[in-house]
Amino acid sequence: MTIDAGPLENARELEAIGFLQIQLAVSQKIGFTGGFSLTK
Repeated sequence: MTIDAGPLENARELEAIGFLQIQLAVSQKIGFTGGFSLTK
């Protein structure tokens, strides 16, 4: 599913969440297939 995150400034926040997911996966806190859920 694709989500419109709005203005380009919001991409910085989403990039940080992606980086956190990668760091947690590399340190084996979560799997590489793990992730985050965005809810309203």
